Amino acid sequence: MIRVTIIDDRIENEKLSFPAVTERVCFLTEEEKGQEKPGHGTRIAQILLQYAKTPVCITNLQILYDADIPVDLDRLTEALKWCAEHEAPDIIMISAASTDLYEEQELHEAIRRNTARGTVILAAGDNRQYRAVPACYPEVIGVCCDKKKRLNPGTYAVVKDDPIGIDVIANCDTEEDEEEPLCRQNRGTYINAETKETPSNSYAVPVAAAAVCGLLKKEKREKEEILQKLDKMSDRYIDQIDYVFPKDSEDEQIRIRFVTGKDLTEDTCITLARECHDRYGYDTLIIGTGDKETPPYVIDRNQLDRWGMNLPAFLQRHFQTEMVWLLVQQPAEEEKIEKDNAEHNKKALFAEDMTIKETNTGIWISCEGGEINGEINMILETIMNSFQ
Repeated sequence: MIRVTIIDDRIENEKLSFPAVTERVCFLTEEEKGQEKPGHGTRIAQILLQYAKTPVCITNLQILYDADIPVDLDRLTEALKWCAEHEAPDIIMISAASTDLYEEQELHEAIRRNTARGTVILAAGDNRQYRAVPACYPEVIGVCCDKKKRLNPGTYAVVKDDPIGIDVIANCDTEEDEEEPLCRQNRGTYINAETKETPSNSYAVPVAAAAVCGLLKKEKREKEEILQKLDKMSDRYIDQIDYVFPKDSEDEQIRIRFVTGKDLTEDTCITLARECHDRYGYDTLIIGTGDKETPPYVIDRNQLDRWGMNLPAFLQRHFQTEMVWLLVQQPAEEEKIEKDNAEHNKKALFAEDMTIKETNTGIWISCEGGEINGEINMILETIMNSFQ
């Protein structure tokens, strides 16, 4: 029996094919309990039970009273801490997503505590296609819906090197959804105002989780190994998720400013980005190595290479940030190794009319030896003044 914890609103046991919910913990206030609109978590549980080929029992951690209300990160963290302090579930499913990449340290720590115990965590990506936690964490399997229906109902495909943190795309439609398929239901913010379609990423999570259930016997439960096994089991290859650009993206004004400089290191940029957030209220993105130890606002530059000249428009559309963006230059030793690719890398990061000198699209700063040397106030003021 696979033990699955679903963190969502209240699951109505009587509406499942059998009473699979064996434990329930409520994190709501008394006032919120009186405003409950259950249904979202129930549908997620129904899809899981439909596609799981292995018997499951469900623990329902109720952190939502209305699925249309934005998630409270503190409450999600509290629920994950509860999981870490009790018997470890095999799988945790999370439909909540937050684009706040700076106030999530406790959430990430709670995620790590659970995965360290062998729990596999799957989380829905943001429906508006912004980079969001917890789906983008390296320990979490991020899942999104197959909006274009490239897959058959109940099937999935593994995607690699996705910059907003998606690992699996799944088709959550079922035979009962013929009149209004879940992949097409109008939930959340529309990302296509003309057709009024939005991907129901929450409902893709149980499809992926059902597949993971079949893998959790006595094998390792590391994320990469799970994804490799899922990839082998899937009969489809999909290069990337269904990214949606504004219809007139070529004519849209690009507001993003690029900041780079001589000898900037990733650690220095993280310090600068943190100061930009704490002191000025600007959320910034760092294009760097994006390894497992970096915060979620650091993106692996290799994940962005495919966008080439469209990178500024892509960043503006799919990342919930302010105008300040910090680009990390390659260290000198890497520049020597990849000298032949220097022009290619430049094109991948800057549109043709962009430079890294002080222009209307970018500003060059210098931190000698990669250190701030007590000049952080002057550096930040220079950056901020460039946006006036």
